[in-house]
Amino acid sequence: MREFYSCLGTINNASIILGILFFEAKNLIQALEKEGFLERDLETETHYKNKIWAKDGVWKNTIRGNALAQAPAKTISRRKAEELVQEFLKRVKTVNENGPYLYCVKRAAVFGSFLGDSPVLGDVDIAVEISRKPYPNNKEYETKAAERRRGRRFSNIVEEIAWPHIEVEKFLRSRQRISLHDYEELENFQKQPDFKYKIMEILFNEPEKI
Repeated sequence: MREFYSCLGTINNASIILGILFFEAKNLIQALEKEGFLERDLETETHYKNKIWAKDGVWKNTIRGNALAQAPAKTISRRKAEELVQEFLKRVKTVNENGPYLYCVKRAAVFGSFLGDSPVLGDVDIAVEISRKPYPNNKEYETKAAERRRGRRFSNIVEEIAWPHIEVEKFLRSRQRISLHDYEELENFQKQPDFKYKIMEILFNEPEKI
């Protein structure tokens, strides 16, 4: 709701912000609209009617939705945040060592309130660089990735092709209080005064070529 409060409320934006598939974002928006948190933004839809991203509709927060967006966010203790970081590193190890995943985590860095002294924090901010594992033509990887795609519904072929990358992001989050950012975002964050970040130690052993 906070994101809809400050940006165009499209299905595509919701999908990117929440790290979920297009059809999942569509179902979520429809549910929020039914509950009275969102409503169609007809004025914006008309203004941007020739834009591809507006063809599926644009939504905005209702008064009820804005109230929810501006409500104080839940916090977590520093001890809990430290546990989340350790659990995250374990998931990174699983991704990097597990053959079925086509993508791996090459770099990761934690930043934000986690590096401060406050006893309570919001989400843990982590920047990651996710890239395809070596030997992209490895049939074993491709076969196992295809098996995991079976039974899933995708809104289009692009989303299906991107699934190997998306599944790694979803696994790394694991519905925890972790906010993932692209590693390249650190360059922009570094322009801010007193910005700090800490590189995480990531181990990736390249698999033997088959």
